[in-house]
Amino acid sequence: MLSSMKCRISIALANVIQSHSLHVFLLAAPDYLGYPDAIAMARDYPNLVKKAFRIKKLANKISITLGGRAVHPISVEGFLKFPSKDKHNDQTRYILDILLKTLQSYIIKFPKLLLAHSFC
Repeated sequence: MLSSMKCRISIALANVIQSHSLHVFLLAAPDYLGYPDAIAMARDYPNLVKKAFRIKKLANKISITLGGRAVHPISVEGFLKFPSKDKHNDQTRYILDILLKTLQSYIIKFPKLLLAHSFC
C-alpha cells in the first residue's frame, strides 16, 4: 500500500514534468530556434514536438492514476482510499519507464540542437 506522502510527492512531480515539458519544448524552444511558435517549429522538428506532447501525456497519466485528474489534481483518490498496489505498479511503472526513456533521449539531443543555433 502506498503512503499518502508518497502519493502526494508523485502527483507534485507529475505536475512539474507536465509544466516543464510544455515550457521547455513548446514555449522556450521555438524562441531559441528562431520560430514564432511551436506550430511553426513542428514543420522542421516534428519529432521534438511529438515527444513534448508525449512527455506531457505520460505525466498526465501519472496524475490521473494517483490524483484523479490530469490538471490540478485535488486529492489522492479522494483521500478515501489509496490506489491499489496493482493499479499503481502496473500503470505508473509502465508510464515512468516510457517517460524516462523519452527524457533521456532528449537530455542528450536537445542541448546539441540549441548549441547548433547562434544566439547572438
